[in-house]
Amino acid sequence: MKPASKNILLFLLIAHTTSHSVTLVYNLRVRRIFAVAAVLERMKSRTLATAVPIYFTRSRPLLEECTNLNGCERRRTGGAIINLRHVPSKHWWIAATTAIATDHGTFTGSDPFKASRSGLDDLVFTAGYRHFAGDNVQLVAYGLAGIPTRRKVTLEDRHSPLLGTRFYNMGVGGEVSYSFIRELKRSFATIAQIRFIHGFNRSWCPILPAGSKIQPGNSIDMLFTAQYRKKRTVIEGGYDGTFFTNQAIITPVETIKADTVYRHTGYLSLSHATFETFLGKPIVYGAGFNASYSPKIESKTFSFWIHGSIVF
Repeated sequence: MKPASKNILLFLLIAHTTSHSVTLVYNLRVRRIFAVAAVLERMKSRTLATAVPIYFTRSRPLLEECTNLNGCERRRTGGAIINLRHVPSKHWWIAATTAIATDHGTFTGSDPFKASRSGLDDLVFTAGYRHFAGDNVQLVAYGLAGIPTRRKVTLEDRHSPLLGTRFYNMGVGGEVSYSFIRELKRSFATIAQIRFIHGFNRSWCPILPAGSKIQPGNSIDMLFTAQYRKKRTVIEGGYDGTFFTNQAIITPVETIKADTVYRHTGYLSLSHATFETFLGKPIVYGAGFNASYSPKIESKTFSFWIHGSIVF
């Protein structure tokens, strides 16, 4: 393969590395809402249905000196994340998540075009176990499986997939929290979470030549946050560092690897529970936002959301 062709493939691969930042259902900060709703409503057995309307934007330069490709991507995604979470006991929980959204991208420069797509995001299943070590320490372990609702790849996806990852994903995660204050009227805890997601290889034709596969590699999130509750109101905020590793393009003659890409994210969310509602069921509602920056590819992202959970 000629050096120029190799560099073009690497450029496409690095552009793809932030697909997890676009798809809504894997957003770790937004997914924290489902856990916060469980904190606000404590019962022996319950089901929580949560809807999270969310708006997401991303801007980044499309520049690679070796290929003379340049331009800019501006991405806007709006929709709602739908989560159904069942907590049969204080130790176990299972959940299913998807999103209904519209993803729109405008690309300028050497490769100008506009593209949009509406529909379902990936379908993600999670199941976990919660262990309490004394009165102040909580440990959580969980597994994750992501199924794409759309497998077809088109040329419109060449700077990263529109609405969904197109990959089958599997992952595991763990969390440890420590409560400095644990009272009926208020509580304060710090939380550390790590999550690992692996994407399985697949053909990326017609963007890549026939016979070539893309290796999406792994994404690793490390989240550190603080959570304060006063009666039925929770404020949570923190930092999430994400690393995209082991990505490559596999051609019939060689494997072309890409460098590790990392992203810094800060977020803040507010939630409140109300018992007396017109539905006759407790409701948890709130809002939040996050801002991210990836220095290697100069990608800037911002999203904000509102949410509501019904406890059955």
